[in-house]
Amino acid sequence: MKSAVPVIVCLGNPPYDRHDTASHDNKALTGGWVRWGEEGEDGEDGESPIFQDFLDPVVAAGHGAHLKNVYNLYVYFWRWALWKVFEHDTARGPGVISFISASSYLDGDAFRGMREHLRRQCDDIWILDLGGEGRGTRKSDNVFAIRTPVAIAVAVREKDANVDTPATVRYARIEGTRAQKLAALDAISGFSTVTWQGCPAAWQAPFRPAGRGVYFDWPLLTDLMPWQQSGIKAERTWVISPEQETLHARWHALLQADLEERKGLFKDSPTGRKAKDSVTQLPPSNVQLSPVNSLKEGDPAPDITRFSFRSLDRQYIFCDARMLDRPGPSLWEVHDERQVYVTSLLRCLE
Repeated sequence: MKSAVPVIVCLGNPPYDRHDTASHDNKALTGGWVRWGEEGEDGEDGESPIFQDFLDPVVAAGHGAHLKNVYNLYVYFWRWALWKVFEHDTARGPGVISFISASSYLDGDAFRGMREHLRRQCDDIWILDLGGEGRGTRKSDNVFAIRTPVAIAVAVREKDANVDTPATVRYARIEGTRAQKLAALDAISGFSTVTWQGCPAAWQAPFRPAGRGVYFDWPLLTDLMPWQQSGIKAERTWVISPEQETLHARWHALLQADLEERKGLFKDSPTGRKAKDSVTQLPPSNVQLSPVNSLKEGDPAPDITRFSFRSLDRQYIFCDARMLDRPGPSLWEVHDERQVYVTSLLRCLE
């Protein structure tokens, strides 16, 4: 039925799961054929993955470094729905897709290709932003028991796609407590009962209204400082501390443990660093480091340096690639006493 029967309406709440690593061994859990494409006969390459439509425009626009954020189950569901309702051989023209999903696609750089593809495949798009940020300093109530902001989208096409004319995108936001948001949703009886704001028509522009005033004519900080880099991600808390003495004590406790206990103290990551791994040291060094499991009691602790754990929160961290799942080599490459960093809670520093 999925391959032969036309589907003109697709409604749902796709799952949210941003996975870090993917390989040919876990295709089914990391996008399936949407991301990997169809295999041909005898294992040969078959059809190209439809997910490339979300990736290629981002790379062409010079934002490929952000693509790690787009590999998410909810984004795969969006790509499949667009294909099935609007692009598949069984598509007959009119169609509606309406998802309540994570809202990171509304303005993130990684989702430029997704927004462009939506604008090319649809005639009209309505975005009802429900907020719900459960992290950071500006928290808001979520309609679900999660910390990831969500939005309702209704994407409509009346006939064949006009891929050279961008869809009209309208935006509205519902504020308040969870109860107030649910009550506001319950009171909506049609599109005309919502006060919508128009969004920019540029292919990759955010699905949010453009700001007004002189400030919004200024260049973006990302245009003035085009190199952006994600921070270090250790995936284990014991390698960071407000005091150097605490890190030294933790190191010695780790090496005093037997191998089985050491694995638990080290906090092996399912998809990242493990105590048995041998890795290349952080730049500017390229020394191959012995696995933590091979170290002996009394071996010296790695170097320790000051670390911007959070804005206005300076702590200390081991300078050791074995302990950091995402060490950010380019950050270590440019780091010195004269380096100045600019950090932001916003995705695009807009």
